[in-house]
Amino acid sequence: GRPHITTKTDYIAPQTKAEETLARLMGDVLSLSEPISMTDSFFAHGGDSIKLIRLVTMLHDEGFTAPISDLMLCTTLRDMARMLVSNSDGPLISQDSVTGTITPGAIQQRFLSWKLSQPGRIVQSVVLRASQPIVATFLQQALKALVVHHDMLRAIVNANDNGNGSIVIRPATDERLFAFEEMTLKEKDDVSQTIAETMLREGELVDLKHGPILRVVLLHAADSDRLLMVCHHIACDGVSWRIITEDLTTALTQLAKGQTVVLPAKTHAFGYWTDTIARYRDSYLLSQEKPYWQQVQGLMEGMDLTTTGSTQTRHLTATLEG
Repeated sequence: GRPHITTKTDYIAPQTKAEETLARLMGDVLSLSEPISMTDSFFAHGGDSIKLIRLVTMLHDEGFTAPISDLMLCTTLRDMARMLVSNSDGPLISQDSVTGTITPGAIQQRFLSWKLSQPGRIVQSVVLRASQPIVATFLQQALKALVVHHDMLRAIVNANDNGNGSIVIRPATDERLFAFEEMTLKEKDDVSQTIAETMLREGELVDLKHGPILRVVLLHAADSDRLLMVCHHIACDGVSWRIITEDLTTALTQLAKGQTVVLPAKTHAFGYWTDTIARYRDSYLLSQEKPYWQQVQGLMEGMDLTTTGSTQTRHLTATLEG
């Protein structure tokens, strides 16, 4: 159906706990000030797939779960609320730390197949400016909780696996699960230059074979503290940073209050997800779609895609494997 934004005359208030929770969290995610009707559309109000992931994460923290793929098809909040399942009614997800070899995702498999001479250089990085001073001891405790909670931050690549490479999750009890350094700048030092040089250096030090793949620098400058974080791309992307920084903020806040670090419950482990995708890839159901996608591939091969407003022409080549 067509996305709908409610007017004041047809407002329908939430009735159930699921509807009330969904409306409240949608307002937080989309920064809405007006009351949200059950006939409103998440996407018509500015929601997208990335914001929906954040909404699902927040719903999980409030005791509800729902498949993102199902929520994407909903045209109203009432429809979305019907998809929500109480965590107490749904399948239990293990909160134990994952260790050992896991199935790589398709993009990770392609990355490993390239056999790059310096595979550790493919990194993601962020620079965070703190609103208040960061205590180094608290930060290190928070980082320890973070890498124990998020198993993929302990990932390394075993290059000896028949020459193909495999992803291995290090035990949470291993030493040096992350690299940490604390720096203090003098007032005359160039902060921007120091950040650029430090990020470049830290990116070059990421050890994909032995670990750690997460490196953190606490930089004390005259105006404010900065947190420099570098992680290998095999475990982290743009969406991951939001989750990582939110959990890190939660841990730091709890430690500053003298509390024990308690992070949101784990969702399904990455290895569980890649195993599920692999089973679907080899399923009879998907095999029935293969002729269609082979036809699409034939139409797309060699097609020229010209970017509007640009003289650059890109040549697209697609290959259906398997």
